[in-house]
Amino acid sequence: GMISLSCLKESDIPAFQTFIHEHWKAGHIFSKEESIFRWQHMRPGDKEAHYCIAKDGDEIVGIQGVIPTSLFDPELGSDQIFLSLWKALEDRGVAIGLSLYRTILKRYSPNFIGVVGIRSNVLPFYEINGFKIGELDHYVMLSEEVSSFSVAEVPKSVQNSTVSGEDVIKPYEWGQANPDWFSHQLPQKSEQYLRGRYEQHPVYNYHLWSVGDEGVLVGRFVSVNGGKVLRLIDVIGPDSMMRHVGPGLQRVMKESWAEYVDLYVTGLNKEDLLAGGFIDRKETEGLVVPNYFEPFEKRNIDVMFAHKADSEIPVRLCKGDGDQDRPNSVS
Repeated sequence: GMISLSCLKESDIPAFQTFIHEHWKAGHIFSKEESIFRWQHMRPGDKEAHYCIAKDGDEIVGIQGVIPTSLFDPELGSDQIFLSLWKALEDRGVAIGLSLYRTILKRYSPNFIGVVGIRSNVLPFYEINGFKIGELDHYVMLSEEVSSFSVAEVPKSVQNSTVSGEDVIKPYEWGQANPDWFSHQLPQKSEQYLRGRYEQHPVYNYHLWSVGDEGVLVGRFVSVNGGKVLRLIDVIGPDSMMRHVGPGLQRVMKESWAEYVDLYVTGLNKEDLLAGGFIDRKETEGLVVPNYFEPFEKRNIDVMFAHKADSEIPVRLCKGDGDQDRPNSVS
């Protein structure tokens, strides 16, 4: 039949949920919890979602999700987008996946596109289309207070680089951000973005800290396997800010009984992170710092990214970007 492409309307949601369950992943959170889907792809009152669908007659045969930064701060505009879940039943028509992608380009005219967490079979597509692709770096800072770890697997030989200096980390106060803090990275974010994406999340409880008068760290505590860890989910500010986070993060870990802090990121200078007390998980033999917590899997996971931007400002992607940091279940 004829394949038609459109935005996903409210009335399409039940068919969309069935499609995800049958063709992407049985029991996926979107097929069980419409509220999580709506939060990630619609603003309250929207009649259609930031999602492109392909239909053969009435039947959905392809989907591709979009997360514009404007979902969390309307003033950011809708031309910076993250792409999320992308699935096409390619035997049902010609180049359905490509048509979905082209429809999104036409609708959003993006000057920034980011994708975090990519199935390896799709990487060549992004490469052919001029994206920069790679693996997120993965850094960890172990608590100086902890000698036996229950979440990570830490070989005896592994040591933090010791950091000294003053503790410049404080709980973030709304209204504190200086617009300059947001000038160091793409996609462009804002204080309202941090509020919409993190503070107002329907399930997760995010914590925000200021780093002196340089920028903001966004993190989330996870308790699992008899231990607790702090995951850094977003980093706003200049790279050099990371040189100053060690003493404060050590105190935050101590106060909260966290075993370690970890950070998945691309576009943050490695020397600055090492100077701040982080170690590179990928270059540390035998070190296991899990990424899957719902359910928990004690193994290392490499996360692929792709991005494309019309700007000289460097791209920085973290775990909070796109759809990487979302619940798999709502208990």
